[in-house]
Amino acid sequence: MSITPQNAALLRKKGFSKVLVEHNAGLGAQFLDEHYAAAGATLVARDELFKQSDILLKVRPPLTGQEVESIREGSSVISFLYPAQNKAIVDALAQRNANVFAVCYSYHYMMSSSYRFIYLDGHDTPHLTCTSFRCFEAGIQAFLDGKQST
Repeated sequence: MSITPQNAALLRKKGFSKVLVEHNAGLGAQFLDEHYAAAGATLVARDELFKQSDILLKVRPPLTGQEVESIREGSSVISFLYPAQNKAIVDALAQRNANVFAVCYSYHYMMSSSYRFIYLDGHDTPHLTCTSFRCFEAGIQAFLDGKQST
């Protein structure tokens, strides 16, 4: 489950025309389909989720041979992708022209909080990484704040 009903409602409030959630996706976190529906999300089957999503939030990396091939061409994927360990997945996503945002843990600590900053590829711009699920959602929200409604 990569989004809570509360954040699904927030995305709708921010102007997203649809927020799709897979049936029973929140059960492990005790979020029922009814919670998502009440928040304004549209509940869909897994295959429809992949076919219709412009921006896909996924905790685990998408699986090659099962999920990557179903991701819409040119869509965006936000996930704990672990690109160094999942080169085949990264390559498959590149073939789909997907915009990929790999959320990752950082072991380079700055102050003691759930927010960590690291420098990537020699760039001078710090990138926010997450060390908790709440931070994962906050990072997704920060990304989505900069995207146009779909």
